[in-house]
Amino acid sequence: MNNSVELYWLGQMGLLVRSGNTGICIDYYAAPNDDRQVPPPIPAEELKGIDIFIGTHDHIDHIDHVSWKIWSQNNPDARFVFPRKHMDSVLADGVKPENAVGMNAGESITIGDSVIHAVAASHEFLDVDSDTGLYPYLQYIIEINGVRIHHAGDTVRYEGMLPAVKSYGNIDIQLLPINGRDAKRYSENPRPGSSGGFLMRIYRKGESIVKEFYRCKFLGSKIPHNVYGFISKFKYVAQLSGIIFTIFCVIVVNFVSLTYRILVAVETFKLC
Repeated sequence: MNNSVELYWLGQMGLLVRSGNTGICIDYYAAPNDDRQVPPPIPAEELKGIDIFIGTHDHIDHIDHVSWKIWSQNNPDARFVFPRKHMDSVLADGVKPENAVGMNAGESITIGDSVIHAVAASHEFLDVDSDTGLYPYLQYIIEINGVRIHHAGDTVRYEGMLPAVKSYGNIDIQLLPINGRDAKRYSENPRPGSSGGFLMRIYRKGESIVKEFYRCKFLGSKIPHNVYGFISKFKYVAQLSGIIFTIFCVIVVNFVSLTYRILVAVETFKLC
């Protein structure tokens, strides 16, 4: 079906895009780790049949070298797209040179039926290499089957970013990090682990129709079943919080009303 894709959230900024026979995997962190809150939804060894692996920057939860070594073997014909500045580390993962697609900001490449555009990302800072002009962090705009997807990686907003993104046309699906950070906040408190999550937006005729990632079942997309469990718990907590807040308000209102009546009664008694 034209103008449609399937989206599978893989945790954090990880996303699997399916369109026809094409599979694109973006920023999937699949390596086992004792510090993980939940296991990866798809073990790295079981992820096969992918045509394009994309990494926005060389942090383990975006370019997972442990998993890229596995995928370079299990998906021997897949292309690996990443910031060109990290070419050496990607080749060290066993990715064939002909399958290693290093990109830089402002560049575009066509792979099969997909077109990928690279835009500079600011991980608090752009950190562009003054000698080579290479950016270590990228965000991507992916065009496939008439759908334009913007994956922002871990960027914060910076001057000139919005025009760069808009220059590739209207976005249909957008994934943005929710991290509450910028260069000023980072300089004041550069603590690790301040990233919060991500927001998915789906647009129709230029207007956002879906804003929460847990509603991305719209337009034929899908979510792993374990996400629904999280959503149910979240909704339950939200409902419980609403009930508690309502009870609290009722108690406060009744207390104020009772206090007022007592004061009025006291004043009336004094007058008598």
